[in-house]
Amino acid sequence: MSDDPYGLGPKPSFVEAADYQGIWRRQSVFIESRYSRAGLMSESGEDPDELLRMPYWQYLKTRHWDLVRRRALAVAEGKCFYCGITEHLDVHHLTYRRRGCELDEDLMVLCRTCHDAEHEAQDEVEEIRRRAELARQRIA
Repeated sequence: MSDDPYGLGPKPSFVEAADYQGIWRRQSVFIESRYSRAGLMSESGEDPDELLRMPYWQYLKTRHWDLVRRRALAVAEGKCFYCGITEHLDVHHLTYRRRGCELDEDLMVLCRTCHDAEHEAQDEVEEIRRRAELARQRIA
């Protein structure tokens, strides 16, 4: 089986189904009610609430994501935001709050090297936050 069955590039290390399910359970009430009331439609006409509820790995296979990804690549003129490389590009979510109704500013086009570095930096920030929370709990 191919390492890249969907042509999306390597699966970032942060894409773990359990992690995403936990993230979306915590945020889903706010996000779903906000978008269903707004009556927004996705890029492809698919139901944004459904796109939001599905696991992230499944979302990356939707027609909607394909259209959004192509739009982001076009807006970025097919270049990595950081280094300008034009090959092996990924579209990185800066926020998942509008998943299913992404705005151009919610996304960043990165080469795989810069994308991996971006996630490593995010992991470091999360570790610092986790340690700070543990320190606060010990003090309290």
